[in-house]
Amino acid sequence: MNSKKVNMLLTSQTMKPFNVLMCGVAAFLAGVTDAVTFRDCGSEGARVTAVEITPCQIEPCVLRRGVEYVVRITFTASTNVNTRGFRAQGRVNFQPMLVPLPPNGVCTFVSPHCPIEAGESYTYSYSGAVPPDFSLGVTTLRWELLDGTGAPFVCIEIPVRVV
Repeated sequence: MNSKKVNMLLTSQTMKPFNVLMCGVAAFLAGVTDAVTFRDCGSEGARVTAVEITPCQIEPCVLRRGVEYVVRITFTASTNVNTRGFRAQGRVNFQPMLVPLPPNGVCTFVSPHCPIEAGESYTYSYSGAVPPDFSLGVTTLRWELLDGTGAPFVCIEIPVRVV
């Protein structure tokens, strides 16, 4: 055999295990990611690039009352933003339900730290438990990050099921 055929044979024989390994790694990573489908509901000062709920194995995410979850929202600011706070609410049977959140501002939960400047990317990360009295059922969780006037500069909606 000439050297060209030997190299092709060796390459194909060594690539098969590599391809199998890479497919396995991709399947594993797809199973552990907590990225969720979201809808932008009118973000005025940022472009949301990713939303994660941890842990969340299936969609819609199944959230258990009393269990702690982490919500991460990654966004790129389109303007400079003076931040104020945040709010979350769900709708069950067409009735809005506010999720009680601490009064701390956005800056407590954003990285890199404030100020929020145009063109920069940030990750907002909040950890908290689903309230024990939150209504059971399928709902749309709406999460808003508020500017200094109380208007949302980030607004996302995520389908969830509370059990």
